[in-house]
Amino acid sequence: MVCGIGLTLLVMAVRALRARTSTRGEIGAEAGVLVAAACLMVIQSYIYSVGNIASGTVWVALFLLGANVLGGSTRADPS
Repeated sequence: MVCGIGLTLLVMAVRALRARTSTRGEIGAEAGVLVAAACLMVIQSYIYSVGNIASGTVWVALFLLGANVLGGSTRADPS
């Protein structure tokens, strides 16, 4: 389930990055955290262990990405 949510948010993040929204830098950073976490989860288990600081970082990035791509600003970048 979490993989599905993360994959959906990453697809929406790519669309938001192409749309040149004003939160482009934030979306890129949050998507980068999720991609890095997914790569680490293939070979490491500490990312998804309960109580680990790394798992909190990934969840916060996931929630922030969701807020930016689902309910974020739809203003176009003025530059």
